[in-house]
Amino acid sequence: MNEVYEGDLYLMAHDNTKMAISDNVLQHTPSGKFVARKRTYCGVGSFQKAYPDNQPQGGYVEAIMLPPSDLGAVITQVRVEKRNNNWRLDWHTSV
Repeated sequence: MNEVYEGDLYLMAHDNTKMAISDNVLQHTPSGKFVARKRTYCGVGSFQKAYPDNQPQGGYVEAIMLPPSDLGAVITQVRVEKRNNNWRLDWHTSV
């Protein structure tokens, strides 16, 4: 995903995985300096119950025996903060 677009926060859907992982990358600024930048990848989760109760048969998840999904969503709080007289974005993600 980061090979197509350069971003700080990537939100991925359609795989039902609830996860968050961060790393740091070096960014070359217009002034010629290199600065460290936080990058976070999030799987946004699912609300589709893989093995529903009280139904005579399951859906495709049961048919191909996939593991159940971790239901719910990730929560990301984004804020603007001033640090060393510079404004920057900061974010924290909970799974």
